[in-house]
This record gives sequence, structure tokens and C-alpha cells, in this order.
Amino acid sequence: MTLIKDGKGRGFTAAVNTSNRLETNSVIVSEEEAAGLEGLAFALSTTTVAFTAATESGILYIKNESESTLILDRARVMLGTATGGTGDWTLKFLRNPTGGTIITNALEAGILNINHGSSQTPTGDYFRGVQGDTLTGGQGADFPIKSSGDGQVIFPFTRILPTGSSFGILLTPPTGTTAANAIIVVRSFYPASIN
Repeated sequence: MTLIKDGKGRGFTAAVNTSNRLETNSVIVSEEEAAGLEGLAFALSTTTVAFTAATESGILYIKNESESTLILDRARVMLGTATGGTGDWTLKFLRNPTGGTIITNALEAGILNINHGSSQTPTGDYFRGVQGDTLTGGQGADFPIKSSGDGQVIFPFTRILPTGSSFGILLTPPTGTTAANAIIVVRSFYPASIN
């Protein structure tokens, strides 16, 4: 029987324990953390959207124009108190929207690289909307969200955006709303290279 010899501490051979097992060291990081280390992870924000009515509004549009696939990991939805409103907020995630005033108005979304030592930005169209902006085309389903006034809801969802594909968010305050604020931040990343 051939045994592996212990070379621990020599710098060029592996350590072997008393059971003749190779010793290894590993570090576990998520895909997003690995991408962040390479400057390839981003927070994409609507900034504060002010509502004065219960109007469905396109508040975030993301279109990936990079040669790399963009992965949207989760959305943090922060809803203020809806003055005058009763009932739930309604959130809709749209798959591949194609038009609307959010795109033609082209207000740049808030983009933050989560690696503070990197100046890289995602490649594509990243727009934020205001009350009344439209977002058309695509497919999606409504998600009712209770209005708690100080609530944050994190939607863990994985959306994979190959080159040329898009994603959008529509938000509607509760019926009767006369004043309300909302912010949505989507965490995204390009998969890091694996060496």
C-alpha cells in the first residue's frame, strides 16, 4: 500500500493527518460575495418614489446589455405610511418589459458597486421611475403587501438576465392614498470567474 507522506510546514508538500488523510483548508463564499470581491456586484435603487395617489407606476427598469449574464438575487421593498390609503400595496415583477415612459424618460437608477474599491458599473439600461410612469409588455403577477408604515420586505427571487433581456417593477399604493413614499433596492451581480 502506498501512503502519502506528511510534509506539513515545508511550503511545497501537503499535510497528512494520523489517519493518512490529506488536510485541506477551504473558505465558503456565496456567488454574490465572490462577484463582489471582483467588483461585479451591485445595488440598483429606485431612490425615494413619492406617491400622491393610488396610481400603478413603473418604478424600476433593468436591461442587461453586458456580454455576461446578470443575476438579480433579491429585492428590498421599503414602504412608508400610506396617508389616506386603505388596503394593501400591490407589487408586480415583470419579465422582459418592452416599453413605457420609465424607459423614454430615462432617469438613471441609483447604482452602487458593493465593493467600495471598485468603480465598475453594470452594462445596460438602469432606470428609475416616478409616480405615473408606465412600464408595458412583459409578464408578471401581483403581490399584495401589507402597509405597516415602517416595513421592509425582502423578496428573495432569482431572475437570470442573459444579454438583451429585461426586468421591471410596478408598484401601486393602497386605494385612497394621498401621500406615501417607497424605495426598492435590487441586489444583482455578474457571476465571478472561478479559478
